[in-house]
Amino acid sequence: MKDSIKYALEGIGEGWRNHPNFRRQIGILMMVLAVGWWYEISGLEWVMVVLASGLVLSAEMANTAIESVVDLTTKERRPEAKIAKDAGAGMVLLAAVVAVIVGVIIFGQKLYKLTN
Repeated sequence: MKDSIKYALEGIGEGWRNHPNFRRQIGILMMVLAVGWWYEISGLEWVMVVLASGLVLSAEMANTAIESVVDLTTKERRPEAKIAKDAGAGMVLLAAVVAVIVGVIIFGQKLYKLTN
C-alpha cells in the first residue's frame, strides 16, 4: 500500500512538473475554491465542485498516461496513435465542459444576484 501511494504521488508530481495543462487546471481549481469560499457555497455545492474538479484532473492524468504509452510504443505518425491521443484529449475536454457547466450552475446565480 505504501509503495502504491508513493507511485501515485510520483505520477501526480510528473503531471505538475512536465505538463503545463495540469498546472493550469490546478490554478483554476485554486481560483474556484477561493470563489466557493467567498460565496460560502453549500455542502452539496462543494461536493459538486470537488467531484467536477477531480474528474478534470483525473482525465488529465489518464490523458498523460495514454500519450506516454503511445509515445513509448511508436515514434512514427500512425493513425492508431492519433486516435488514441485524440480520444485522450477529448476525454479531458468533456470533463472540462462538465466542470464548466457545474460552475455555471453553482456560481451563475450568485454572480447574477451580485450584479443586479
